[in-house]
Amino acid sequence: LKWIDDAMTLWRKRGMANWPNGNYEPLPEGRVDIGVDVARFGHDASVIYERIGGRSIRKQEHRKLDGPALGAKVIERLAFWKEQGRKVLARIDAKGEGASCFDFLRASDFKEDVIAMDASAGAQRPLSYLNAKAEWWAQMAALLNPDVEGGPADLVDDRHLREQLAVHRWSYSKSFGPRAGAKKVQSKDEVKEELGRSPDDADACVNAFAV
Repeated sequence: LKWIDDAMTLWRKRGMANWPNGNYEPLPEGRVDIGVDVARFGHDASVIYERIGGRSIRKQEHRKLDGPALGAKVIERLAFWKEQGRKVLARIDAKGEGASCFDFLRASDFKEDVIAMDASAGAQRPLSYLNAKAEWWAQMAALLNPDVEGGPADLVDDRHLREQLAVHRWSYSKSFGPRAGAKKVQSKDEVKEELGRSPDDADACVNAFAV
């Protein structure tokens, strides 16, 4: 939890709450990574989270948008950054509710700038992590480590994001075979039951930081 609080404090110190029209530390060079979590209708929010390297830029929430309407919002962000001369990549959960948004984007002129995310897919290091989701969370946690080379990443200062990141807990797989003991993180359904709502902000943030 301290790493999360420190990362949000760092974001404030860098003046990113004033971006783009106020005083803030200059943005680093490099690609813009955009994480998208699709919620569609109901009480949950669809969230777009943007970062450059270890610098979080901003988080947007959208409610009651269908897939194509949210896809149009993502295109606005892709177009904005391309106009700034930046390379950009959007990562979207393309399963379930996210499928129509992803399909809309893949049919657009920005199809090469979008990739699908599948949290249940296999990890790149399957002996260490039960699935891709666990590996993505571990990658982001490593970036928040104050001892990381180049300094820790920051996070958008937001109470919903803080709550949702902090509530996730780690455990170990009890399956037999070579994946026994692989690390796993709580499922979205488990977190939703504990919080009373979907961890949309956290999922978008993790999608943005996945590598």
